[in-house]
Amino acid sequence: MIEQAERKTTRLWLRALQQQDQVAIHALHSDPIVQRYITREPPADLKASAVFIQKIQDGVQSQRWYYWGLHLLDQPRQLIGTICLWQFTDDHSTAEIGFDLLPYYQQQGLMTEALQSVIQFAVADLDLRIIRGLVHADNEACIRLLRKNQFTYLRELPPEEKFTAEKNLPILLFERLRE
Repeated sequence: MIEQAERKTTRLWLRALQQQDQVAIHALHSDPIVQRYITREPPADLKASAVFIQKIQDGVQSQRWYYWGLHLLDQPRQLIGTICLWQFTDDHSTAEIGFDLLPYYQQQGLMTEALQSVIQFAVADLDLRIIRGLVHADNEACIRLLRKNQFTYLRELPPEEKFTAEKNLPILLFERLRE
């Protein structure tokens, strides 16, 4: 695997998370709209967000995952969301993509820009053959985003393939094959 680099799109700056992002990560991970379809526990306080950021930084440093904070180019200090590649297969041919975005910035095409940039990185730099997206069956906006970006619905995950917190939830598997 290669080191994570900053990326820019027409409107976004994708950069590594920093401890100065604590307040924004806390807001993102505490927002009920963002959390609606995510089984991650909201942070109890800013210290929990700092611990989360350190965990992400450690994982990026050891190349277990790639994780970017999303910032508008004209507001580079304000984190508005995140996007990551993680859950790599042993042969590093497949990974899962994950993302979240503060509600104020949703439905503006920003996540499409971020997703397309990370897909380009995944294919060109990491040589991924398959990118997976796992999504709650009721998360229509996420399903539309994945389909718009050439992800194909494969199936609903059976309980044995889900994280413990997701066992009773309808989780759908989408995949995007390298072109």
